[in-house]
Amino acid sequence: MTTTTTRAVCGGLGLALALALSCGEPKRIYLGEDARTYVPSGDPLRPPPPVDLGENPDALEDRFSIEGSLLVDGTALDSVVGTVLFEVGGDVIIQANEALGVVNLPDLFTVEGDLRIVGNPALTTVQLPSLFRVGGGVVVEDNGALTFLGLGDLFDVAGEMRLKSHLPATLSLPDLQTVGGLAIGGGVALTNPGLIALRCNSLQHIGGPAAIERNVDLLEVEMPSLLDVDGDLIIRDNPLLAVWTAPDLTNVQGGVCVCDNPQLPACEVAQTLMDTTSQGARDTGGNNTDAVCE
Repeated sequence: MTTTTTRAVCGGLGLALALALSCGEPKRIYLGEDARTYVPSGDPLRPPPPVDLGENPDALEDRFSIEGSLLVDGTALDSVVGTVLFEVGGDVIIQANEALGVVNLPDLFTVEGDLRIVGNPALTTVQLPSLFRVGGGVVVEDNGALTFLGLGDLFDVAGEMRLKSHLPATLSLPDLQTVGGLAIGGGVALTNPGLIALRCNSLQHIGGPAAIERNVDLLEVEMPSLLDVDGDLIIRDNPLLAVWTAPDLTNVQGGVCVCDNPQLPACEVAQTLMDTTSQGARDTGGNNTDAVCE
């Protein structure tokens, strides 16, 4: 439901009617089901200004919430710390910071927009241990030194989660239950160096395509609670992948390609997909046909 401002019509109304419509002071109004922020009714189309750490490096000190977006874009900062920041009403964008080594937002609980951590060559540590919900997507790309990505409380990502970066050896998302899409790796060349194990033990629903492709070091993918994928399911061209668990997978709304993983036992893939329905083509070739399954 979309509401509109009354200020534009107040000037032509009588005093009693204007007061009845609360035409005195601007109020915050909700612009619709898909709107991410509340804005003053006097200017309903202009989002609140971002908090830009490039302009004010101390802007997170003692700040509990940000109505708009948080920007850390092309700064000379070596760390981003917000010890009491709880919520961001827009995006969190951390990109192209040459010296940035640490992001530590220990109390951040919700991001209503996108979370983007992209192109920070010195970044080693991202601590978001309390983050519960992201209303947009999550993108972690091109961070060549990243060895710790703390998202242990993440429960819901409305958009796609895309990871294509140097990553920690074990990426555990133990509480994640729903995600709008999943893209781990991909592209022409092998990627995601460092990532050996991906564990999403509570993940039940992927609301779009799911692709795990061309991960150079990946050995293991665990999704023991996954029920359905609302798009294509692609697990392809992972040269070392030997374990993929998704025993409860029942429905894929697109095609299935669990293929060209030379270490992944073909018999285990067949067992996993035995009771899975899919709407498109199915390709399970190119896996390890020499492996023996129980």
